[in-house]
Amino acid sequence: ASNLNSALTNATSTDALTLTITDTSLSSLTNLLALDTKTSVAVNASSITSITETYANLNTAYSSAGISGLGNEAVTITDTQSATNVNTILGKTTGVVTATVSTDTASNLNSALTNATSTDALTLTVNGATATASDLISLDGKTNIAISVTATSVSGTFTDLNNIYVTNVSNYSNLGDENITITDTQSATNVNTILGKTTGVVTATVSADTASNLNSALTNATSTDALTLTITDTSLSSLTNLLALDTKTSVAVNASSITSITETYANLNTAYSSAGISGLGNEAVTITDTQSATNVNTILGKTTGVVTATVSTDTASNLNSALTNATSTD
Repeated sequence: ASNLNSALTNATSTDALTLTITDTSLSSLTNLLALDTKTSVAVNASSITSITETYANLNTAYSSAGISGLGNEAVTITDTQSATNVNTILGKTTGVVTATVSTDTASNLNSALTNATSTDALTLTVNGATATASDLISLDGKTNIAISVTATSVSGTFTDLNNIYVTNVSNYSNLGDENITITDTQSATNVNTILGKTTGVVTATVSADTASNLNSALTNATSTDALTLTITDTSLSSLTNLLALDTKTSVAVNASSITSITETYANLNTAYSSAGISGLGNEAVTITDTQSATNVNTILGKTTGVVTATVSTDTASNLNSALTNATSTD
């Protein structure tokens, strides 16, 4: 292209010159585009296997009826371009396209890059408030370069999230501090997997289970996570696991299944005083340690169930005055 362009100084677009270039690789389209203005016959560029150029010049060349033979060459777009513009070039060749795409949301990038495939080398950066896991997975199928995720949160099913954070984690970069929402109800074990992949807040509904099982499984949970937890126990001989669960979510733990509790006054009072435990109030309670009438009365006021307790010895007057919540069934 360079030799032809340099030699044909007197040619114009009205001349009917049959031109065939022999280049296999072009680092600039300047000469090819110039040749297009020196003949009314399409310039044969079928020898080209790779082109490196700006989007503007690439688009001019591919849009011209005066250049033929293009369509299977590798292309490198040298300037950062919108997903829409990059997609235009992707649609012009079956070769690998290398490009840096302007930062955008996962949804916008995925919608725009309809012509991209997993063999293309697109540098993608996802921003925005929320990226859906399904969009990220789709984008992963549109480039062979790890996708940079700077979105503040990621939302999706456990299966999709596991695909991103575990199975294909090497296909993404900058993950680990975003908020994550698991959209489907999942076991504590699965939720814990995702909890371990980010320092951000994880929002999820965990499958109902015993307090012991939930507490044992949710080792990565913290009080800032928004986990909807429901225990299935009917009887608790200890509140240790329930109280521990209260520290693993910002959402009140549903303990409405409980019909009886046996525990010390201190732990009972902690559980009943916590805004982080819901559903208590009608269960039978056994206080395992001897307590003052005042303390026993506190627990009596927290449940309509039968309270069993040993009250510290005191005068009849003091006991009667203190035990205002006691009934004949206690």
